[in-house]
Amino acid sequence: MYILLIVSTFISIKLFTYIMYNIMKKNLLLALFTIAAICVGQKAQAQVAPKTNTANLSITLDDALSFVLADQAVTFTYPDADAYATSQQVTKLGHLTIVSNRKYDINVKASALAPSTGTISSPTDGVAALASVKVSVLGTPNGTVAEVPLSVAGSNLVTNATATTTSAYDIKYEIANAGALVKLPAETYSSVITYTVTQQ
Repeated sequence: MYILLIVSTFISIKLFTYIMYNIMKKNLLLALFTIAAICVGQKAQAQVAPKTNTANLSITLDDALSFVLADQAVTFTYPDADAYATSQQVTKLGHLTIVSNRKYDINVKASALAPSTGTISSPTDGVAALASVKVSVLGTPNGTVAEVPLSVAGSNLVTNATATTTSAYDIKYEIANAGALVKLPAETYSSVITYTVTQQ
């Protein structure tokens, strides 16, 4: 009887092991099948052809030029003998501001010196006095710069400046030698300085 019980128990264990083995095998196969299905699905999704569409860009550019002249008063005063013997300078920071979509030049000229009363007896002296005022650009500005004397005919202060969204110019007015001024009668003289910006 004990032998039958042992044999029966052994058979039950083997049967249980066999059943569990088959269950685990089926579960493993099901898991592998599920993973394979997911991979196939992802592969199928990756194989969908890319979609392409377009947008149209349009940029219209017109020629543009803007020029601002700030702080327009340029004043030299000679109250005594020491002043005539000393170089005088008037500096204007950000005097000229330019926006241009093309290269450009800056020209400067001035009207003839005019006394507040009467006229200059010697036009030559007036021209020389005007030319004693030198105009230059400070720093490292946009373009090729030159120091130029004021004249009625005018001169290029800046040439070949490149296109710019904003270029500011610091301008220095200087009378280094007042020799031409002492030839004029004591008086207040004036001139209109004109800057012209021309695109190339």
